[in-house]
Amino acid sequence: MFNQQNQEKVAVVTGAASGMGKAIAELYAKEGAKVIVADLNIEGAEEVAQGIINNGGVAKALQVNVAKLEDIENMIDTAVSEYGTLDVLVNNAGIMYGFEAVGEVNDERWDLVFDINTKSVMRSIRKALPIFLEKGVGSSEEIAKVALFLASEDSSFVNGTVITADAGWTSAF
Repeated sequence: MFNQQNQEKVAVVTGAASGMGKAIAELYAKEGAKVIVADLNIEGAEEVAQGIINNGGVAKALQVNVAKLEDIENMIDTAVSEYGTLDVLVNNAGIMYGFEAVGEVNDERWDLVFDINTKSVMRSIRKALPIFLEKGVGSSEEIAKVALFLASEDSSFVNGTVITADAGWTSAF
């Protein structure tokens, strides 16, 4: 184990099958947390969870489409039913779905990007908040700002969803 900073804590990490989400899930596990490895890509999530287990950690893979309310609620409920509580929520899942100027984005694409990048953050926090309030402690991290560094004039609609998630939901939490 790396250190025991998060010993006995329970962390849910979305978008955890690869990239930053994978690294975050692995770090929490190294620090002693039990981790729900949540991702739409269940094969990738299972691989990450198995890697955590092989390194002495505790993890469970869960297929989650953060655009769906039922999946978000099931994700939080699974953390509580498997591990007894929730201490850390990392909203890492997000998409950069194309780089189109705002005037060229159709409603279907806008709805998908907004559901994943913005609504999922609000829904996850809303589901986790009663747990955190009852315990008097909890943490929610949103990995939205990174997308702003990739900004271009053709990604303004995606950046709008990121700014809403970061400045709106996270600041209010």
